[in-house]
Amino acid sequence: RPNRTLMEIISKNVRRPDITLGDLRAQMASCHAGQRRMLKLFDKYGKDTVLDAMDELMNYSERRVRHNIDEIPDGIYQADNYMDDDGVTDEPAKIHVKVKIDGSDVFVDFTGTDKQRKGAINSPVSASQSAVYGAIRYFCDPDIPQNDGCYKPIEIVTPEGTLVNPKHPAACVARVGIYYRIVEGIFKALSEVLPNKVGTASYGTSPVYSISGIDTRTGDYFIHLDAVHGSWGARAYTDGNDGLCYFLNPGNQTIEDMEERHPYLLFQYWGFVTDSGGPGKYRGGLATKRVVKFLVPEGVLAVRSSRVKLAPWGLSGGKPGAKSELILNPRTEEEKRLGSKVSMIPIKNGDVLSFTCAGAGGYGNPFERDPEAVRRDVIEGKVSIKSARRDYGVSIKPNTLALDHPARIGTFKAKEKS
Repeated sequence: RPNRTLMEIISKNVRRPDITLGDLRAQMASCHAGQRRMLKLFDKYGKDTVLDAMDELMNYSERRVRHNIDEIPDGIYQADNYMDDDGVTDEPAKIHVKVKIDGSDVFVDFTGTDKQRKGAINSPVSASQSAVYGAIRYFCDPDIPQNDGCYKPIEIVTPEGTLVNPKHPAACVARVGIYYRIVEGIFKALSEVLPNKVGTASYGTSPVYSISGIDTRTGDYFIHLDAVHGSWGARAYTDGNDGLCYFLNPGNQTIEDMEERHPYLLFQYWGFVTDSGGPGKYRGGLATKRVVKFLVPEGVLAVRSSRVKLAPWGLSGGKPGAKSELILNPRTEEEKRLGSKVSMIPIKNGDVLSFTCAGAGGYGNPFERDPEAVRRDVIEGKVSIKSARRDYGVSIKPNTLALDHPARIGTFKAKEKS
C-alpha cells in the first residue's frame, strides 16, 4: 500500500496533485503487474531457468551489438556541439565528444565539455549515459533485443562538475537539450566514417512553452505545457522527416484536443515554414510554427527552447536549417522577441505567442539535388521559387510551376567558383 504520509508530502509540493498523483499511482500499478507476471514465470518454468534465460538474452544482445561496433573502423573521432546558452548568461554551452572505436569496444569521453551552468540545462550523469547508449544503439541492427547487454561494450567518461555530470546543487530540469547535443555530437564525430548512417543537426530539442494562472470558471489553478516538435536532419540518402520528434518519439497533440481541454487557448496557426529546411542534395526537415492566442485574464509564460542563435548544421556541403524564433505579440506595438529560455513572463487576455521551431540541416551540395525534387518541394510549399533558383540553381516557371529548361542554372561547380 502507498505510504499515506509520503503521498501527502508529494501532493503538497506539486502544482496539480490531481494529475501527478494519478500518474504516480498508475506507475505503481504497472510495477505490481510486472511483479505478478514475473512470479508466474517463476512458477511455470522455475526461478533458475527464468534467470538463466534472462542472462542468455543479455549475452545475445551484447554479442549482436559488439558485431555492429566491430564494423566501424577503429580510430578516434571528435566533435563539438553547442547549446545557445543556459538562460542565465548569453554564453554558448559546449559539449565535447571524443569517440574511440577499438574492435568491438567503444569509449566515449566528454573531457573538454564546459563546466556546469547556473541555468537549468545541466544533465545528470544518468541522462548523459542514456544519450550515449541511444546514440550507439542507432548504429546497431534494429531487431536486437533491448536490455543491459546492449551497454556492456560501451565505456563512458563524464568529468564531474561539467554539463554532463553536474555536482549538487545543479539545476537540471531542461536536461533534454544536452541529451540532444550528446547524440548529435556523436553523430557528427562519426560522420566521416559512417556517412550513410548519420544525419545532420535536427531542430535541437523539442521547444516547450507553459502558461499558468487561475481558471476563472472554477477558481482552480491551471497549467498548460506543450512541446513543439520540429523535424529531422537530412541523411546521405534521403530528406529529413518533417514534423516528427527526434529520438524520443512522442506524438504531436491535436489542436482540437488542446482547445477542448484548455479553452483559454486559441490556436491561430500550426504548420510548416517555407524555405526553413537546410538546402542540400537532400533537404533538411522544415521548421514548424505555432501561433497561439491566450484567453486568460492574466497568467505567466515560460519557454524552454534552443537554436535561436546557433542554426542546425549540415554535412558534406549541406547548408544549415533556419533558426528558432519566439515572438510575443508579433507585428504589434507590444512585440517582444524572446530568448530561447525565459520564465515568469506576464501575459494577459489577447496576448499572442508566435513559436517557430528550428528547421534541420541539409546533406550534400544543394546544386546536386534532382531538379524534379526541387520542383516537387516548390509545389508542396516547402521551397519557394526564389530559393529554388538561389539555393539549388533550379529555375521554375511561376505560372505553371514547370521546370524552365534547362532547369539547372550552370553547374554546382560554377556556383562554387562564384
